Amino acid sequence: INAEYGKDDDKDDDDDETSQVREYAARLESERDELETELAATRAQLQRAKEASAPAPASDDAAASKDKHAAVLFDNEVLSFLESQVYQSPRGFIKGSECAVLASRVFYQLTEWRAFAADAPLAAQRTLPRTLAALRAHVELASTSRAGAAHCMSAVASLRQLVRTAAAKDTGGGGGSAALPAHAVEFLGGLDRCVARAFVQYARMLHGALRPLIAPAMLKRGGTQRSIRSAASDESEAATRQLLALLDGAVRELADERVPAALAAQLAARAFRFVACHVVNEVLCGAEARYATAHNAFEMKMAAASLDGWCAQQKPPFDAACRDALAPCLELATALVMDKSVLADPAALADVCPSLNVRQVLALLRRYEPDEMAREPVPKKVVSALEKLAVAEEKRLGGATLPVSIDTDRVAPPDDFD
Repeated sequence: INAEYGKDDDKDDDDDETSQVREYAARLESERDELETELAATRAQLQRAKEASAPAPASDDAAASKDKHAAVLFDNEVLSFLESQVYQSPRGFIKGSECAVLASRVFYQLTEWRAFAADAPLAAQRTLPRTLAALRAHVELASTSRAGAAHCMSAVASLRQLVRTAAAKDTGGGGGSAALPAHAVEFLGGLDRCVARAFVQYARMLHGALRPLIAPAMLKRGGTQRSIRSAASDESEAATRQLLALLDGAVRELADERVPAALAAQLAARAFRFVACHVVNEVLCGAEARYATAHNAFEMKMAAASLDGWCAQQKPPFDAACRDALAPCLELATALVMDKSVLADPAALADVCPSLNVRQVLALLRRYEPDEMAREPVPKKVVSALEKLAVAEEKRLGGATLPVSIDTDRVAPPDDFD
């Protein structure tokens, strides 16, 4: 019977894996069909243009006919380029060569066509939205994996830098995008959006990998017995090592794909922010109600110190943005170990917990449990005072209820990374 059940389990696992593969294959087929439809429509448009220009022109329209014929030839060249680089082999575009090589190839081809020039022919200007649409499609396709998202992030960021550098040279080094015509500035904005999309997708996948490690690394469940504390400490150290190893792997992955250092640092800051907010949500709203202890305050500070040390070891070291991203967690820890009566003073509350709202501090005090490190309970008058502060603050905001949990699913796009 056991053997038979084991076979059924294996079959279920195989069915799940097969289902996932089929879903992924269906998604790729759908994306390929959309690209082929777009390509077919463009080819049909070109064919109509060829047919329209087929009759022999009159002598007085010779120049116009020549320009029209040149535009048709140019459109054919654009389509051939986009087919070879994008439509026919998207996987080859994503992993076929290094990011800088891809960016240079696209940039210099567009430059040869004078697509960025103020007096560029209309046909040349149309290459920019076509190229942008192809890049957007690749970002979406690559975003199913961290490595793919990192590759596209790097390739599009490299192309963006080439365009901006060329614009700066046109004005002696200080023009930036102001030196570009409107259609080229729009293209540059589209590249920024492509980078932001790949950035957000990479961050979300990294956060998903970090999520199961955060609470074990930074928090311990309630309990005063030495054996319980010892076992929890071992679990915490192991989870912390795994968390740092995961961050190390992400940094190597970004470096291998030559993602700009500024973007890598911002991804690390977003990851630290996610860690801090996840800890706040666990303490204030999690199913385990015994996280709000003074002992856990020291655990949070020790884990934050480990993360801070990891930042200092990077080459180049990540800036203070990573340390600042941990602020909600560290403020929570400070509130857990300090004299709680101080928090009844609005000025002191704003100084101790500037990143937390009054409802969050109130939820923390309601969940607080004295332990061997801090045996005094929270005075009832402090809870009452904070309740009044919360009501007054919500009234000032027009009746909106202050949230207790923090939205960890939202990822802010990157800041300027020049």
